[in-house]
Amino acid sequence: MIAQNAVRRLRANGLALALSNGGGAALAFLLSALIGRSLGAQELGLYAATLAWIYPLSLLAEAGLGTLLAQRVAQDAAQAQAYLIGSARLRLLLGGGLTLALLVGAPLLSSDERLALGLRLSAPLVFIQSLYASFSGVWRGLEIMRPLAWLNLSMLSAQVVLVALALSLGGDVLLALALNTLTSAGQLVAAYVVHRRRYGPIRTAQTIPGMAALLRQSASYAVAAVLAALSSRLAFVLLESLAGLEAVGLYSAAWRWWEAARLLPFAYYDALFPRLSSLAQDQLALQTTFRGAARLLALYGLLVTLVLASLSNVLLRLSFGTDFVPAAVLLSTLAWGAPLSYLKSLRTLYWYALGQAAWVNRLTLLVLALYGVALLLVVSSEEALGAAWAFVLTEGLACAALWLYRPLVARPS
Repeated sequence: MIAQNAVRRLRANGLALALSNGGGAALAFLLSALIGRSLGAQELGLYAATLAWIYPLSLLAEAGLGTLLAQRVAQDAAQAQAYLIGSARLRLLLGGGLTLALLVGAPLLSSDERLALGLRLSAPLVFIQSLYASFSGVWRGLEIMRPLAWLNLSMLSAQVVLVALALSLGGDVLLALALNTLTSAGQLVAAYVVHRRRYGPIRTAQTIPGMAALLRQSASYAVAAVLAALSSRLAFVLLESLAGLEAVGLYSAAWRWWEAARLLPFAYYDALFPRLSSLAQDQLALQTTFRGAARLLALYGLLVTLVLASLSNVLLRLSFGTDFVPAAVLLSTLAWGAPLSYLKSLRTLYWYALGQAAWVNRLTLLVLALYGVALLLVVSSEEALGAAWAFVLTEGLACAALWLYRPLVARPS
């Protein structure tokens, strides 16, 4: 009975996160399509290039604490408030410091004045998103996923409506970035209100973990998050500097479809990781759960490859318009990496649950270095198409290494 309840809970949580990520993907996609159709590839490139800088900086400020909180709270729910308070204190230091550094140093990151202004308008997101991750991490550890779904969908819905209104009144992409920051701040306030109503004032009789202790515990997750962010955003940064904003805009349109297809697996990962962590001591149950997930993700990945590769032209024409049809070959190329990417991420969660995060991070760093070299070699001549092939090949390399790896000792984290 307990096992059946756990399976039902996993399915319910996975469904809630799938609704959140799936709906969020649709809304984020709609936002990009609005900007692309209204303002063109170059302005969409400016939007994507700005967020390509913000995303890894936000994860650096997040410092892996969201994953740590989900794992620790799943193991001991009584520690939820203590970890929330301790992580919030650390966010003030890391997120606040990085936000200030970006406000001051934005012109050093790009010679494009509008891109530098976009970075300054978006700089508060570094702090906002990292602090929101503390609430989401605790809720995931408590296996309470519905507030996450509704907060995410509400924020993105408001963002789409406001941006659509702004564009209809003659607003530009910089206004869209400002509205992105404003709605994200609203989401953070709403998360605080929901948590307070559900659990009361944020205080605890438990010993609050110190900042140094939290950093030590979350270091592996922080490194993994930043490396993953760099892996997904490095192409945008290099394309902007080597091929221009129009190439970034075309790659962004293809990448939006790629991200839309992978958000369902990512919702499943969010629900699955606490479950794998709780089964780290039970190898039979762990292997059963893992193998079932691998079969499901492999089939889904093959379906994504088939759909995106065969319908890339139609999908881009309908969503972004005829000006973005040249991005169809980019989407067809990225599609081949779907099953490799999904199985790579699943195997990463498996090794994390068994305490092998440090090795996974070393491998990821090596693959990221190879990816960067590949991008430098091909972007100048092949532009966005070279970036797409470099991504697919390095995803395949990482997937193969993670599945072939056999540790001498696998210890629970």
